[in-house]
Amino acid sequence: YFPVTVSTSLAAPLVVYYYSQGGSATSPQDFFGDAGSITLQPGETTAAIAVQTIDDSLYEGNESFAVSLAWTSSS
Repeated sequence: YFPVTVSTSLAAPLVVYYYSQGGSATSPQDFFGDAGSITLQPGETTAAIAVQTIDDSLYEGNESFAVSLAWTSSS
């Protein structure tokens, strides 16, 4: 899981859109790419995004991927 944390108190819901993208790790060989959204409600400071990694028997060294975020607030 990847935590999404806000540093201030929310006055309105915050919708966070996310998508995963490969770096040296590729989808679907190393992880399952995903996109979606989570909503933080007033009073909440943390939510989690799940990205499923794939454990195989191949030694490949360290690999990386990223989760990109964009957000809008609702009133």
